Amino acid sequence: MRVLIVDDEEMIRDLAAKILQKEGIEITVANSGTEGLKALGAPDSSVDLVILDLIMDGMSGRETLEAMRQTHPDLPCIFSTGHLFDKDELPEHLRSNTHFLQKPYRASILREMVRQIVPVS
Repeated sequence: MRVLIVDDEEMIRDLAAKILQKEGIEITVANSGTEGLKALGAPDSSVDLVILDLIMDGMSGRETLEAMRQTHPDLPCIFSTGHLFDKDELPEHLRSNTHFLQKPYRASILREMVRQIVPVS
């Protein structure tokens, strides 16, 4: 399994990467929506899940998801945010296969959520 983590906070990005790497998950990290889109479009990219910060400088998480879904319409996404957010605030076409994880979160919750979204066979 390969997970793309897009977050403009280095500490959050690195912590999530370490948690998931301990589970044997391949991680790609990006510090902005633009970098995340580049990583997703790379020729060797085979991302199974994106963990995406909702509020970032420059391109927001919502804008990033909108662009990702144009080329990868079924790609699962976990929005990770420290702000109160309701899935109903997203346009309907972005709600499918989109999940939410409130920051700060426990390692066990992140691991369980990833396993539920993309079960390892």
